[in-house]
Amino acid sequence: MSGTAAGVPATRSGADVRSALRRVTDILAVAARDHRDAVAVRDGHREWTYGELWDRTRDTASRLRARGVRPGDRVLLSLPNGPEFVVLFWAALRLGAVVVPVSPEVSAPQMRHIVRDCAPVLCVVARDEDGGPGPEFTAPETGAETDAGAGHGTRVIEPAALWETATGPEQSMDAAQGAETIPPDAPVDGPAPVSPRDPALLIYTSGSTAHPKGVVCPHERIVFAATAIAERLDYRRTDTVFCRLPFSFDYGLYQILLAALAGAALAVPRQRSEIETLRLIRECGATVVPLVPTLATALTRLAARDRRPTAVRRFTNTGAELTAEHTRRLRAAFPGADIVLMYGMTECKRVTIAGPDDDLRRPGTVGTALTGTEVTVVDAAGRPVPPGVTGEIVVRGPHVMDGYWNAPEASAERFRRDPVSGAVALHTGDFGRLDEDGRLVVEGRRDDIFKRRGVRVSVAEIEAAALSVPGVVEAAVAPDVPGAGLVLWYAGDVAPDALPAELAARLDPARRPDRWVRVPELPRTPHGKTDRRRLVRSLTDAASGPATTAPTARTAPAPATARTAPAPPTPRTGAAARTEPTANTARTADTAPPRGNHD
Repeated sequence: MSGTAAGVPATRSGADVRSALRRVTDILAVAARDHRDAVAVRDGHREWTYGELWDRTRDTASRLRARGVRPGDRVLLSLPNGPEFVVLFWAALRLGAVVVPVSPEVSAPQMRHIVRDCAPVLCVVARDEDGGPGPEFTAPETGAETDAGAGHGTRVIEPAALWETATGPEQSMDAAQGAETIPPDAPVDGPAPVSPRDPALLIYTSGSTAHPKGVVCPHERIVFAATAIAERLDYRRTDTVFCRLPFSFDYGLYQILLAALAGAALAVPRQRSEIETLRLIRECGATVVPLVPTLATALTRLAARDRRPTAVRRFTNTGAELTAEHTRRLRAAFPGADIVLMYGMTECKRVTIAGPDDDLRRPGTVGTALTGTEVTVVDAAGRPVPPGVTGEIVVRGPHVMDGYWNAPEASAERFRRDPVSGAVALHTGDFGRLDEDGRLVVEGRRDDIFKRRGVRVSVAEIEAAALSVPGVVEAAVAPDVPGAGLVLWYAGDVAPDALPAELAARLDPARRPDRWVRVPELPRTPHGKTDRRRLVRSLTDAASGPATTAPTARTAPAPATARTAPAPPTPRTGAAARTEPTANTARTADTAPPRGNHD
């Protein structure tokens, strides 16, 4: 085979690989060249090699082109995890289109906002429970054309319609696949190549305080981030990566890229219930499992009932932080696996990564900055603070994305350009501190840190204390709930009247909840995180009566116990300004200058 596949030099290590990959599609081209016969994706019913995936994406790209998709157009994918998503993801990118991944579980108003905002030329959507594309799309027939709220012609189709043949619709891609085998040496982007600086993804944030905002992710920034993460996570060609996290969540989406960079298999189970998770992990031989706390909780509960060993060697975590109690339970349930803790956000993908089981040696750490990037902690005036001092986390490097789509004011607030150097600094809005060795400890999101009785309090530390109570399975905290104060929701078999003594033994008075509510289980967002907004609404909506349940399908087994709230908490503040004898900045040197923008 040629030494240059798709124009990509045959280099395989460190900065050489990073400099060789210029577009996201180069990742698949190299995987198809170097790991052509290795399994790329499986769903429990079928599996495709990287060579087969390359061919299928070429065929699907031609079908997308026939539907009017051109370079720069947005293609919205609202599909459950599965091989269809993976093929469409790569195919759209090969055309030079911009992929917009959206959860099928988002509300109709959110979907309408996203469609209006990004104006996709094509929406590929899954059927809803009523058998159609969903009420947010105004064309009920498969493939019918509609403005879909975008103000111009937007086609809304189901995956089966895309792969229909001259003899009629097919049930899957398999029958639609042409006989031609496309070599990986063929041009990655076909006749319409895109610049590395062009957008590849629009990833919409959760919209916890307003409408979701689309983060503009150029090819070169994604490639830098993915290769820098791969360098630290050490996925192997022999790995099977089990992705239960939705592809609409960038943590889940990047598993497609990380698996391809390693030539590993990506397992995308078609499951609706977490009850099946452990069984599926065993059946597919999963060795790497990315997770968030809710999935960690489900796995440890399932493992308590079925203690047979698994092949899992590594758990990774970001998106929502695992507490010390989560990691303790995971290690007890999966003694052969290590845990890698990370911290990041969609606006730069990843900020820091810890070493395997580094939290055992350095409790609270989420690791050091990615190679070639910089993390700084600053005070309220934007000045660097010394090691050990809490402040806002600021990130610089080639992984910082290009701002928000159609939102210049929000972009200017979060992505701040230095007037002299022109470099962009991402102000995360999260608070933490660096140690002398550049390891970051995240103390909480801006809304998760507050002052109470003169004490800086973190939601995470209260949740961690609650989880350490024997019998508590899940916990979530919200401060300043109207009419209730600091509230703790928990699931488990601890009676509400027994909880105060347990918390008093673990928390000082400033950190003790005013009210605690026992629920059968905590509600989830479409990304699998705890849905605190729904929990808060469960109290505010029931303000006229006792709050005994969270918005779940079952009735809480015990009523809530309310206590008299102390004086209202003082307003939240940022990190206090201090004299800075040294700059609290963590920088990791690269072995060679990365390609592309350095802003």
